[in-house]
Amino acid sequence: MDAEYARTLAELETTDRLNVTRAMWADAAVDTAAVTGAMDDVLDDSRIPDGQTPTENRDWWAGLEPRERDALLALFPEHIGALDGLPAGIRDTANRGLLEMEYARISDELAQHLASEPTQVDATGVHRRGVLADGEIRSPEWPAWNAERERLEAVLGGMRSIQNRFDQTGIDGLPEAYLLGFGTEADGRAIIANGNPDTAQHTAVYVPGTSADLPGIEGDIARMTDLWRATDERAQGADVSTITWLGYDAPDTIVPDAASRSYADEAAPALNSFVDGLHAARQDGDAGHTTLVGHSYGSTVIGAAALERPLRVDEVIVAGSPGMLVERAEELGVGSDHVWSMAAGVLHDPVPLAALIHGWDPVDIHFSQSGVPSATIDLSPSAPSMESFGANIMATDSDDHSGYWDVEEDNGKDSTSLKNQAWVVLGRYDQVELAAGEAK
Repeated sequence: MDAEYARTLAELETTDRLNVTRAMWADAAVDTAAVTGAMDDVLDDSRIPDGQTPTENRDWWAGLEPRERDALLALFPEHIGALDGLPAGIRDTANRGLLEMEYARISDELAQHLASEPTQVDATGVHRRGVLADGEIRSPEWPAWNAERERLEAVLGGMRSIQNRFDQTGIDGLPEAYLLGFGTEADGRAIIANGNPDTAQHTAVYVPGTSADLPGIEGDIARMTDLWRATDERAQGADVSTITWLGYDAPDTIVPDAASRSYADEAAPALNSFVDGLHAARQDGDAGHTTLVGHSYGSTVIGAAALERPLRVDEVIVAGSPGMLVERAEELGVGSDHVWSMAAGVLHDPVPLAALIHGWDPVDIHFSQSGVPSATIDLSPSAPSMESFGANIMATDSDDHSGYWDVEEDNGKDSTSLKNQAWVVLGRYDQVELAAGEAK
């Protein structure tokens, strides 16, 4: 049985690049059936934890036999790769396999879709892809068809961006990348680490904001790659990991989506669980010096996570924040002296003006001695970039809402914004340049 198991399980192993052919994808169902037949005593996916804590996930995995782990990784990568608390290497193996299978599946779906393009003929009988010579779209089906084509191509592009990061490993000292989460459902999910968070002494978890999705993941990966380089350069030999955490459904638009806190409230449990998993995956249960970094609406997600329960991190950095659902930095639970904010100023980044929406709950409901309710309404905004919030306000040279991780174009040097974040990630507060005054 062991020989049969080893042979059939090997048929499910994928390569280290996005080169799973459509034929291989078609054969996957046959291979899966073969392995299931050889291991029907252990291959029940109902055994995989669902809704358990990261510590419980870790203990479950530790209790499995090696052959059980191998089979579960091959057959249920979408489940294993999503379990907070498992070692980064295990999650990476599962999610890379899932990435390759999804790339093959969606490539096949796109090929079939392209073959079904509705015919378009202009008034002169000349075929034009997407645009007719007379400016009219004859086929009412074509716009919907084209939108789906663009969606599929964008999703594939996002997956190629992840693979490109894998391919950059070793270039100019860039460390191994770990795919800690992945999915193509809805807007997509992707959690990518630069360096192993299971061994890092300093870890930063970046939460992107409005419009973040799998098709656009390249920019968010680049931000954390640049932060890793800036931090590693100053780390004096300490191991560093920077993580792009697109583990939630971000608002698609500024208005009306980003005006709602519902996206943050729904994301909060997942973010807290992921951070718990960073601790659980370590031998000593301590993830080391950990920083949450929130950009734009991502800072609102961090605030929602803090309201759900105390954050298990040492530092909080926010950039271009529209508000964190709390009135004061101390309410985030890490100490106001460990909350760091930067904003480019309203002429360059107007997003903090939205603090009237996400600054904090402006309605205070109270009751008289007779039990009659009344409400006090305070419309004063409370953004992390305001002195009244009580955070350390860092200097920034960003020219716009998206420039907080820029590298200077003329000389390739780290921007002031990037250097300041790196110093906080390392806990080197004395090196942080503040907008005014000294660190708290």
